[in-house]
Amino acid sequence: TWATFLATVAVVAVGAYYVVRATKADAPLVNQLCFIDVDLTASDATDTDATADAASRSGRRSTARTRGTAWTCLYQPSAAVVDVAMTTPSLGRRIAVDDAASSLTLPDARLALWDRSTAVVADGLLSRSIGDGVGRRGGGLACGDGGRISSLARPAWSSQHIIGDWIDGTAMPFVAGLTADAFGRVVGQVQNPLDEPLEKSVLLYGSYALSLGSLDPGQTVDVDGRGEWRSTEAYLTRQRLNEDRETAQRYNSTEFDLDRIGEVIGFYEASGGKQYVGLDRRNLERLDLTEQLRLGRAVLIGKARSGVRVSISPSDATDAEGEHSDFAATDHLQTTWWRFLIRVADVGPSAR
Repeated sequence: TWATFLATVAVVAVGAYYVVRATKADAPLVNQLCFIDVDLTASDATDTDATADAASRSGRRSTARTRGTAWTCLYQPSAAVVDVAMTTPSLGRRIAVDDAASSLTLPDARLALWDRSTAVVADGLLSRSIGDGVGRRGGGLACGDGGRISSLARPAWSSQHIIGDWIDGTAMPFVAGLTADAFGRVVGQVQNPLDEPLEKSVLLYGSYALSLGSLDPGQTVDVDGRGEWRSTEAYLTRQRLNEDRETAQRYNSTEFDLDRIGEVIGFYEASGGKQYVGLDRRNLERLDLTEQLRLGRAVLIGKARSGVRVSISPSDATDAEGEHSDFAATDHLQTTWWRFLIRVADVGPSAR
């Protein structure tokens, strides 16, 4: 009996070990949800190409404020001490201002790394080493500038959550020229300023939402009252006509659909808040653009295929030129929502 018992334990243990090895991925994986907000409502913003050219000739730079937030879950298959770097995406089409190309380049992204017991913030001006037993330099986790986290010690088959956060500016692109109409909607033109398709594009204004579908790079579409406008809440809750009444799709808080999660986080209050989602937003208030809709601004949202690039390299490993040699991280799941905040011209009291 004792012999068979020990043999059974050994067989089960060895079998479990090989089952785990067979089911675990053998390459780094990255799951990422990213928001990139471009504020086109600044006081020096321009909404037409003609006024932009005039501003360029006068020497005045029209700039758009930009803000990005990326949640990244990094899976590491083997135990190692690695450096993790983030490279933020650019605003594709370069806008020429004063004969100089300007794009959305963000070399000084601020990164925040959250662990069960440690929080680390690194920006382009500050380098810290905090925590006990997390990294290997001075007993802490060393963080460098330029969006790089250095000497991150991770065990095999482990996941790490990294939060990237940055603020910058870019030359003002033409995204939309919109005017409010008497029915609480907008008319005008909308353009995709990226050099890649903008999928699942939706224009939101007030209590209305207009689906624009997929916009090709540089594509311009006309917006008028004859489109398939829906209420913002109906769009966010995916209401469908069921017999003689509208029914909302139940939100599943356990699903891993990053598109759906991004929609709800971005317009939490407009979707019904906790009553619909069933979850508190906690520290995600700043990503909710519902208040911007209440202030009379329009928001163009769309999903891009490319997002924040995450590279992983063995710590202290350099190539012949002295640069860190990266080994690939597979983008297992990645969703990037671009959100353009647009100023709307008012036609008078009737529109309000």
